[in-house]
Amino acid sequence: MRREVPTGVAVAIIVVVLVIVAVAYWYFTKPKPASPPEGAHGPMPSHGAPTHGAPVPSPKGPQPPKAPAPQAPKPGP
Repeated sequence: MRREVPTGVAVAIIVVVLVIVAVAYWYFTKPKPASPPEGAHGPMPSHGAPTHGAPVPSPKGPQPPKAPAPQAPKPGP
């Protein structure tokens, strides 16, 4: 003889399936980290190894370009 599945069990199964789908969607659609530009190397060792003259990046990250300086108006004819 077949028995009904209790409502609580059915709701719990549906919630678990929805959570698994939501986590999978979040994992597979999150943005990928930007790859370093060509020629750039990974992080430098922090134990005092020589850098061989490599430029030190700014701790604040890349800076936006500055606006051009205001120009004096040209005298008219």
